[in-house]
Amino acid sequence: MPKPRTIFGLNETAALLGMSLNTLKSKIEKGLPVITRGDRGTPWEIDVPDAVKWMVSNRPQVGRARTPEDGPNPTMQSGDFNFLEEQARERHHKANIAEMKAAEMAGDLIDRQSVRHACDAAAVIFRSGLENAAPRIAQKARSAKSKPEANTVVQAEVELILNATSEALTKAARTRSDSGVGEEDE
Repeated sequence: MPKPRTIFGLNETAALLGMSLNTLKSKIEKGLPVITRGDRGTPWEIDVPDAVKWMVSNRPQVGRARTPEDGPNPTMQSGDFNFLEEQARERHHKANIAEMKAAEMAGDLIDRQSVRHACDAAAVIFRSGLENAAPRIAQKARSAKSKPEANTVVQAEVELILNATSEALTKAARTRSDSGVGEEDE
């Protein structure tokens, strides 16, 4: 499987990180790493994972967020809102979204509808294979000379069904994702 794309232009990076172009430019001025600074005829190149790492390590610090290793906070009651923990949770969430968007733009994700249709197609192949296999298995098992030979017949037939199901699942997923069919089409 090819390595997912991680380098994007200025506009794409801003969209992936969920911020405005001006905010991204401000962060670049403050030191966010850039592979290539854009100029006339030269596109921007920013490695999104490096940008996310920089943003996490350079986040504004009001104080050190408490970790489970610190033990209970004597000034907080159970259920109290911890602003720093919520900020960290939000940054983590935004980083996950940016990673998913980057993978989606690179074509490394299969949408839910494609998976559903691929599973439906595989289920049809599987059911059909089982229904059609019973008479073949019975006939071949009756002509088997021993119980191990009959078991081999059954195993071979089941393997044929599983292989056909796997091929149908792979083909259906690839066909739908390559054609761009997705949730919006349903």
